[in-house]
Amino acid sequence: MTAVVLPKQHYTDPWSHRSTTPVQFAAHWRPILSAYYERFFIADAEELDSPEAHLNLLFKQAQRAVRQRSRYYSEELTTRLLKSLSTLLDPEEFEGTVPQIGSLATILRAAQIVGECKVSLGVTEDGHFTALWTDEARTIYVESLSDANVRWAIAEESDDNMSTVSSDASTLSEFSGALV
Repeated sequence: MTAVVLPKQHYTDPWSHRSTTPVQFAAHWRPILSAYYERFFIADAEELDSPEAHLNLLFKQAQRAVRQRSRYYSEELTTRLLKSLSTLLDPEEFEGTVPQIGSLATILRAAQIVGECKVSLGVTEDGHFTALWTDEARTIYVESLSDANVRWAIAEESDDNMSTVSSDASTLSEFSGALV
C-alpha cells in the first residue's frame, strides 16, 4: 500500500493571515462553500413544484444575473432589462416553454457587445430568449440557441439603402465581429 504525500506548501488565509496547509485550507472553506451551494441551488430546485414556481424562480435568477452584470450597462439599460424581464416572465401572462437561465446569460453577454440601444426581450416557442436592439441607423436581433451559440440578424439603413446580414448559428465572437 502506498501512502499519499501531501505537498508541504502553505497557503496564507487572506482573512486571518495564518499559514495553513492545503488540507487545513480545504477543511476550513468546504462547509462555507457547501452552505452557499445549498442555499442558492438546492433550495431553489426544491421550489419547482409548479410552472408558476418555476417562472418565479427563473425571474429571481434573471434578476440576479442582470444585477451581476450591471457594471457593464448604464443604469437606464439595467432598469429596462429588469422591467422587460418582469413583464415577460409574469406567471399569469406567460405561455409556452419556460426558458433556461443559460439562454438569458448569452443574451446578457450580447448586450455587452451591442452597447447602449433600446432593447426588447422575448422568448421563442422553443424556450430561447431573444433580444431586439434598435437605434437610429440599425436594428439587431439575437436569439440564444445554447450556452454560447446565437442566431442573429442586423439590418442597417444608410443613404436610403437597407442592408442586412444574418447568421443561423454562430458564436458571440463571430457576432461581435459582424457588428464592427
